[in-house]
Amino acid sequence: FNSPDLHLAAGSPCIDSGTYLTTITSSSGTGASFQVADAGYFMDGWGISGVLGDEIQLFGTTQRARITNVNYLNNTLTLNKSLTWTQDQGVCLPYEGFAPDIGAFEHGAENSVAPEIRAARSAQRLSPRAVYSVQGRKMSDQNGTGLKTGGICKNCPPGVYYIVTATGNTRIVEKIIIPK
Repeated sequence: FNSPDLHLAAGSPCIDSGTYLTTITSSSGTGASFQVADAGYFMDGWGISGVLGDEIQLFGTTQRARITNVNYLNNTLTLNKSLTWTQDQGVCLPYEGFAPDIGAFEHGAENSVAPEIRAARSAQRLSPRAVYSVQGRKMSDQNGTGLKTGGICKNCPPGVYYIVTATGNTRIVEKIIIPK
């Protein structure tokens, strides 16, 4: 399984050119929970064994925390530690530098696939197990229900999804985008 290298090259105009995913709608404060304009960008692990919630960073700061619960109905994020925020502050995935980078990987960050998992991917094809919507709804399963040839969800409208793949005891959860 050969994937293209999506890491940014030094000097790329995409470095520090991104922005946050959503904003905090709660009044300015400190705590381990706040409301955002759209919680659909994030996940809390959905109770899947070994899957952690997303790590977030408050835009313009170095404050980071891991999401432990997402309430999609009222757009509330609950975190593993207390942060201090201002209303309308941006919320994004962790980034290095002045702003998030545009692309699959943050330049200079250690957020790429671990070498042992990369080796497992090269050695054997991981088989799709399930595709989940950002709300945690299973869109397809390992029996092939809802899967297109190649493992992409045929029942999924355009949007952001999480695909769970596995081989042996290795389970990988990745965000995917299904374009229009």
